[in-house]
Amino acid sequence: MVVRKEDIHNLVERLPEDDQKTVFDFMQYLLNRSTKKPDGWEKIVYIQAIDSRGGIYK
Repeated sequence: MVVRKEDIHNLVERLPEDDQKTVFDFMQYLLNRSTKKPDGWEKIVYIQAIDSRGGIYK
């Protein structure tokens, strides 16, 4: 489902100021969650790099 940014903006504008802060915090949380790699990701990347060069890993 596509949501227009204008519709989101209009909904937020209709909220009391305290709730607008809550929406802002939640949107920041969503952005951080979408860019954060899961735990262990660095190890997976490291192992793939070693393996692609024919190295040995444990």
